[in-house]
Amino acid sequence: MQLSGLLSATVYIIGKTTKSVKDTGVQGETATRFLASMNMPQPMRTSSWNRHITVIHEATNTVAFANMKEVAADLKKKSGKKATVSCDGTWQRRGFASKNGVATAITVDGSNSKVIDVEIEHQSLCHVGEAVRGEV
Repeated sequence: MQLSGLLSATVYIIGKTTKSVKDTGVQGETATRFLASMNMPQPMRTSSWNRHITVIHEATNTVAFANMKEVAADLKKKSGKKATVSCDGTWQRRGFASKNGVATAITVDGSNSKVIDVEIEHQSLCHVGEAVRGEV
């Protein structure tokens, strides 16, 4: 195998490992500890992990936002300004201790419902909004 083929195979394996580990909800350090306990080599360094996570995040966002834009355009064409949507949100942790959350807007179209918007919420941003409005 040539060096360039070996490098591309290594990059492919590292990328697949990163995505698989993230899909299970595990962070890089936990994966490293697990592989060490199985007497297997470390999958990657933290800097490599972060680069792969950034690439996966950017690719996922690009596809998601393009898809949501297309769904919103179809909904506008089909329903005009009288579209029915369902909005819901959740925080990362129960109670009032969480600093991260997400809100989604979904079309109400029977079994054909689709996400039209997602908004990531951070509690620190809420305080900024309160300060701007003079509520703090």
